[in-house]
Amino acid sequence: MRSTALPALLALLLLTGCAAARRAPACTSARASARASGEKQYVVILSMDAFRWDLADRARTPTLDSLRRAGCYAEIYPVFPSNTFPSHYSMATGLHPDRHGVVNNSFYDRTEGRTLSVFDARDVLTPGFWGGEPIWNTAERQGLTAHIFMWPGSEVPVGGRQATVWTRYSARPSYRERADWVVEAMTRPEEEIPDLVMWYFEQPDAAMHAAGPASPQAVAQAERIDSALCHFFREIRRSPVFERINFIVTADHGMTELAPERCVNLYGLLDTAQVVRTVAGNPLGIEVREGYTDEALRLLRRTPHLRAWHRDR
Repeated sequence: MRSTALPALLALLLLTGCAAARRAPACTSARASARASGEKQYVVILSMDAFRWDLADRARTPTLDSLRRAGCYAEIYPVFPSNTFPSHYSMATGLHPDRHGVVNNSFYDRTEGRTLSVFDARDVLTPGFWGGEPIWNTAERQGLTAHIFMWPGSEVPVGGRQATVWTRYSARPSYRERADWVVEAMTRPEEEIPDLVMWYFEQPDAAMHAAGPASPQAVAQAERIDSALCHFFREIRRSPVFERINFIVTADHGMTELAPERCVNLYGLLDTAQVVRTVAGNPLGIEVREGYTDEALRLLRRTPHLRAWHRDR
């Protein structure tokens, strides 16, 4: 499978219960009044990894459905490459990958002389891996507080700064446990409530990679997420700033089907003796020996369904 463009779910309104769309106008009016009066606003952002645009239509997701009906719903087109870490860090910084430096989940760094990977904790926890300024640092620099739960890029100081509260990634906590972290933060006394909360689910990406984007496993993960969100939206009503919380539910990229018969054997195209290294991923990184670059580009570009770029052209 590979990632692709998708609409995101932008839930800027909270419904009562899990599917009570008929009561949404009261929430809408209260939020509009709070904004108009200049009262302090709060932001809670959830990203569901690879939650492609049509998954909610194929699964039973009453919570997401009600948010889409009564809130705002917009399309997004992810950055290129549309992989988890480049996409999430672009959302956090507002920068394209070539500007913030996380240009893929894995990539060769000439300065380091080795391949860096988000799957290697040593690389992820290296401050030099991350450029730009993530939004949680912008908030903290302006005197606000940010609680960031497992969002890619939040585990390491960037520019010597980090969120007030951050959590190292682990797949072990359930969706509901993660929802409860956010509820706990937002139901404290008002003076202790963070201004910005960002949290992350690694599904349905993992299920889609394992079984396909249209698989029953992906649908099951979507329904598990929706159940956790139902719990979250029910519990968050206890927050003393409930009417002033702006909720955003989004995704970093989608995913599409691949099949063996639609794959290209690059070893049959290029002179492998001229290939110095490859870095797996989407897109694939290829470094060739000096003098072979133009020929490699010519061979790749003439191949149907392939696009090839030189990094400096």
